[in-house]
Amino acid sequence: MKRYRYKQSLLVLVLLSFVTAVAQAAPKNPKAGQCNTKASLITLQNLAFGDIVAAGAGDVTVATDGLRSSIGGVVLLGGVVSQALFEMTSLAGCDVYGHSILLPASTALTSATSSMTVDSFVSTISGPTLVDPSGVGVVSVGATLHVGLNQPSGAYSGQYVVEIIFQ
Repeated sequence: MKRYRYKQSLLVLVLLSFVTAVAQAAPKNPKAGQCNTKASLITLQNLAFGDIVAAGAGDVTVATDGLRSSIGGVVLLGGVVSQALFEMTSLAGCDVYGHSILLPASTALTSATSSMTVDSFVSTISGPTLVDPSGVGVVSVGATLHVGLNQPSGAYSGQYVVEIIFQ
């Protein structure tokens, strides 16, 4: 009976030693380069300007909080309106580093016969900020759509690239 307890205690000590070794092998605060190589952005929600009527030239802006506004000859209707949302992930411990987001200068939305420019991209990250200790954060992106005079009606779509950099 005593021998059995000794084996059980030895097994527990071996497991505790293994767990301790594994915990020590993982860096508490990874280097910024490690954060960059393990960083990713996952799209949670797409940027959408909703339905509009081009009564004249103008702009439609979707802010980082999802609110939509217009200036000029653009009439806002219903449809899906949303800011883009991205989940940033990296290694646990990367919260000790600041990060920045690189947004495009502009992109085009195209239909079968025409295009419109999207620019003035903005995000909820306005400089170096921190992800949480688990290495996760959410960023919101908005932009401005430029509608031309006599803009043809249609379904417009496009793509843009967003990058995250840990410093």
